[in-house]
Amino acid sequence: MTETSERLHKQNIDRIEEVFYAGCKSAHTRNLGVELEHFIVKKDTQEAVSYEGKKGVHYILDRLLEIYPNAKAVYARGSGGDGRANILSGISTDCFSLSLEPAAQLEISISPREYIADIETIYRDFRERLDVVLEDCRAECVTAGYHPRARAEELTLIPKERYHVMDAYFAKIGTGGREMMRATASTQISIDYMSCDDFRKKFQAGYILTPIFKFLTDHTAVYEGKENKLLLQRSRIWDRVDRARTGIVPGAVSGEFTFRSYAEYLWNMPLVYCPKEYMPPSFLRGKQWKEGTMEMDAANVGSLTPAQIWKQETISKEAVWHIMSMAFPDVRLKNYIEIRGMDSMPSDQMLGYAALVKGLMYAPEVIDAIDHEIQIGTISEEQIRRAERAIQREGRKAYVYGKQLMDVCRRLFKKAPEYLPKAEQKYLESISGKFWSQ
Repeated sequence: MTETSERLHKQNIDRIEEVFYAGCKSAHTRNLGVELEHFIVKKDTQEAVSYEGKKGVHYILDRLLEIYPNAKAVYARGSGGDGRANILSGISTDCFSLSLEPAAQLEISISPREYIADIETIYRDFRERLDVVLEDCRAECVTAGYHPRARAEELTLIPKERYHVMDAYFAKIGTGGREMMRATASTQISIDYMSCDDFRKKFQAGYILTPIFKFLTDHTAVYEGKENKLLLQRSRIWDRVDRARTGIVPGAVSGEFTFRSYAEYLWNMPLVYCPKEYMPPSFLRGKQWKEGTMEMDAANVGSLTPAQIWKQETISKEAVWHIMSMAFPDVRLKNYIEIRGMDSMPSDQMLGYAALVKGLMYAPEVIDAIDHEIQIGTISEEQIRRAERAIQREGRKAYVYGKQLMDVCRRLFKKAPEYLPKAEQKYLESISGKFWSQ
């Protein structure tokens, strides 16, 4: 590596790292962000409502734009060489944004709020308005880890370039990409961090708690059109997608893991897809464009890493954010920490899960206890994987980290209320009640 390339290599990783440092919040911040994905299905048959068509998901988004007069339409680059430059892919309001997952799953992303009651109010209001539109379309929302009726091969991708490129790539890498993109839906919770050290502790705690969170929020009754009899089915699918960008970030539960560590993980991860406008001129220059379109070739960068693509130029801020969006580990870092591995679930359970995350992840006692276990080397990446596999096999009888799963859950439910306002402790009942009734 030449002196110039070494300088650019360091400078580009610095630019990614800067985003993470800029995300450090006040010591008093206890915000939660919530993302919940929904399947839109026909009310009488539970068949998927497609993106296009007379009263498809595109039409539903158009209607929501009318209902929210101050909302902004969000467009994405269309797929294929048919001249479709942009497609409607979501809307944005002051309180939340809506976006479409690959097979038209509708995701609401509620902007960070300190109080769960505010999250509840925003979501309830959204659902009241959405349900009016869906009633007109003879459709409804379903929240579940897997589509309630369809097999993955029966579901079509929306005409968005990113999704079509990713779909083709995942088909070559693993066996779970088609199912993951078309037929799964999730719940994601984001939390804040105060410093690099606080990030490390919460990031690692998120990974260690994720197998338990997955157990408590398992909500997949149907798989490929048949009754599902396996625990953590959605996680089993993700295990078959692409090890380079899913699961556990290498080194994540090391005592030395930092913002820099995550930046280097991103820098050396196969990028798969990148819009032409984010690409460096040195990469675009002199290319032989397949299918006669520069866009498709620039987008389909395949197994090339950012380190290979930007080896001669400084990366832009927009490209940094795009790179972050192409990583799908169970716990992800942007300018917040995102806990990603849970099934989509009904709203009352989502609020209960949000309360559990808040009560544990913002509790210094809990975070310090988990940090102590990591520092003395008793929890490793392999032990996290073993914990998840044990839950998949044995359910309530499983042992995780040398302890009986049910005992661990009892302690978590006992600890979480101590760090929640009294008015928020009630939300835990929706998830703890589901747990004890199993």
